[in-house]
Amino acid sequence: MRFCSVPVSISTGLLFAGMVFALLITNVPAFAQYNAGFDTETRTVEGYGEITFVPGKVIVKIVGKDTQTPEAQSFWEATEADRDAQVDAVRQLVTARHFDDLPFIDAELWDLKSDQPLEEILRELNDHPLVEYAQPDIVYPLPEFNPIYLDEGSDEGDDNTSEGSGNSEASENSAARPMSGVIPNDTRFGDMWGMFNTGQSNGIAGADISATDAWAIGTGSRNVVIAILDSGIDYNHPDLNANMWTNENGNYGANFVEGSPTDPIDTNGHGTHVAGTVGAVGNNGLGVVGVMWEVSLMAVKVCGSGGCPQSSIVNGLNYAVSRGVKISNNSYGSPNPTSSGPPPAYRSMMQSAEEAGHLYVAASGNENNDNDILNVYPANLMKEYENVISVGNSTRLDQRANSSCYGDQTVHFFAPGSSILSTVPNGAYAFFGGTSMASPHVAGLAGLILSIYPDSDYKQIKDRMMDGADFVPSLSGLSITDGRINAFASLLNQNAVISVEMQDYDFSVSNIGTSRTLSVPITNDAIAVDNLVVELLIEGSDRTNFSPGPGFEKFTVEPGETVNARIRYLPRSARPHTATLQIYHNSTAMDNPVEMQLLGESLEAEQVMRLEQNYPNPFNPVTTIPYVLAEPSEVTLEVFNSVGQRIAVLPAGEDVGRYAVPFDATNYPSGLYFYRLIVNGEAMTRKMLIVK
Repeated sequence: MRFCSVPVSISTGLLFAGMVFALLITNVPAFAQYNAGFDTETRTVEGYGEITFVPGKVIVKIVGKDTQTPEAQSFWEATEADRDAQVDAVRQLVTARHFDDLPFIDAELWDLKSDQPLEEILRELNDHPLVEYAQPDIVYPLPEFNPIYLDEGSDEGDDNTSEGSGNSEASENSAARPMSGVIPNDTRFGDMWGMFNTGQSNGIAGADISATDAWAIGTGSRNVVIAILDSGIDYNHPDLNANMWTNENGNYGANFVEGSPTDPIDTNGHGTHVAGTVGAVGNNGLGVVGVMWEVSLMAVKVCGSGGCPQSSIVNGLNYAVSRGVKISNNSYGSPNPTSSGPPPAYRSMMQSAEEAGHLYVAASGNENNDNDILNVYPANLMKEYENVISVGNSTRLDQRANSSCYGDQTVHFFAPGSSILSTVPNGAYAFFGGTSMASPHVAGLAGLILSIYPDSDYKQIKDRMMDGADFVPSLSGLSITDGRINAFASLLNQNAVISVEMQDYDFSVSNIGTSRTLSVPITNDAIAVDNLVVELLIEGSDRTNFSPGPGFEKFTVEPGETVNARIRYLPRSARPHTATLQIYHNSTAMDNPVEMQLLGESLEAEQVMRLEQNYPNPFNPVTTIPYVLAEPSEVTLEVFNSVGQRIAVLPAGEDVGRYAVPFDATNYPSGLYFYRLIVNGEAMTRKMLIVK
């Protein structure tokens, strides 16, 4: 799978050369065995199709405690020493030894010492009663590319469309776009069409993520950590260094492939480019700017010169998640779309990540594939796990890049990914293209949302981006949202600008012609840049019984202010009523208002109570006796047998409202009974039948 494309250097004539790739990686223990390097083999493997893998290595997961087989139960009832001996016996069956731990998925990486074919070993292991699964250590290779220098044009070769040379001048056939929002002073910002498209290089003005308007709300925070699972990061780059995360030992992350395990330096370029899109230092008068001007970038190196082993990906993600990181960018993927399901270690990994509340942003792939039909992993893990976001590649013309994978059920949205200018090693800058470049725009936006709404979970972050996406006609039918991300709208969508406690508003009980009023607090979040114009509408068949109070049909809320909007219930018939309160604000939510239920109930004029039929009836042995009060009253609820003897006095509420009182007839025989409600001296009686 081609996840990256051609880099074009635009610094002092320096082109960072090498193999560039698209990758997403995970976490491993402090001293991963692959730090000494690894070999690869590419061939067809039964059950997996054509894959690249590390020869002589398999990922093995032993059955868990919840496995309901006699062998598994016996295994977990044994002592730890006995369990270790049993696992070692399984290794001996295939002449293997322990090679590395994969604690994130409760599995191990084994080193095979026999010449037995891999398929036979996998069959033998997967048939063993103590093995949950065994699979190859699949490697996602790094694609080759031919460098194209800036003065030769910047068609990165991943979308087959001419993207120009990074010229910041607007095209003649595109209306010039006025500067708006917050414009950083970074010297190459004019070439960053994905952040702010003025029509430069024959683009379409406005075909961007509206970053400058979003930056008027916030530019990020060093408190937000985003893990870059990739080829590492050049943490010495002058446009990245100030935004690098460090651990307690001053390391910038971890390395799970070649080189020192504590040094995640990028020797490829892909990871540094991805990192710059997420979080190159903003407004520093230098080079480029990230979606987040301030952030903590964690370098998790899981891809080496031989590619990205799945065991390294698993351990790399563990490194990030175990340190509380909520967001990762994963710009790598399987090289060949497949009809098969994901490798089992992927499922284990993502289940652990989802349970930890981690948002996993993934590139959808560069195979021009309909991901609804054939799967590209890890992006298509979104079919099973809500914490996975799949991102397609859009061009400066707001079109799908020719190579980008798509799917109206499997790709969430598109983001700029063609001819993207960002950082590369040795203090340089270059244009790359591919879904690898689209994905970090989304990871950066997720971090921007988290910096403004620090209590958000991954579902809320994801929902903001989904709700805020721009509908783009040319992208219709190609993703779930039919569009491209919009950072500003994601920050100012209905849940971001307006703060309302989501609940049902119950007006309780009143009489016909008697009104009740409740307050609905509506807050304009302090981050809002303008006054909040709110409009209240009421919909539903009973809407005529409810109305906004005077002056609250449409009103203004200043930034940071809370207004208690008044809603009135004036019943016109003696029965329960329901309606829907719709809260609109500004223009961003006109198609998606905040909605809450309005509930009320009315009795006839002057009526204080209503006693209703019990349910179920007949019953055995428990039934419910309902009644309604229109005003606070003295209340007695009694039960009598058929000869008039009182057999029970039930606890009864006396305030305004609807009550449902249980009656247990376990100790009473079958027959006809009566229940009586006395309210302020006035009585009402009904019958009920016990059948045993």
